[in-house]
Amino acid sequence: MPASSSNAAWAAPQREVHRDQGHVAVAAPKPRKDRFTRYDRISIFACIVISTAILWFIAMQSAQIDRINYHISSLQQQTRQVEAENAALTKDVDELKRPARILSIALNQLHMKYADPVQISGTAGGN
Repeated sequence: MPASSSNAAWAAPQREVHRDQGHVAVAAPKPRKDRFTRYDRISIFACIVISTAILWFIAMQSAQIDRINYHISSLQQQTRQVEAENAALTKDVDELKRPARILSIALNQLHMKYADPVQISGTAGGN
């Protein structure tokens, strides 16, 4: 059965057999046309290059996103530490500015005394 024109490219090359005086000579197969034209090869190469470029771009974006996420995580941790330190300092400030504490230090450590109203009015006149 002869190969149809649509199957001609896929058909096995035909070999010619020559019989001469008892010896069988097999001729080399006829060279078949390349399956891919030059345009096809260039198109395939371009698709491979473009696909590789797209994959490289996606990988670089992913790496950049990972770096940014790590930086955000680091900043959030620093924020928590600063907030904790700020809360401790606010507590210390509230403790230090308590009027009872200030009065206790003034009377006990600095040996201050309450002023008499007469002393205040007498010193205010400049006498």
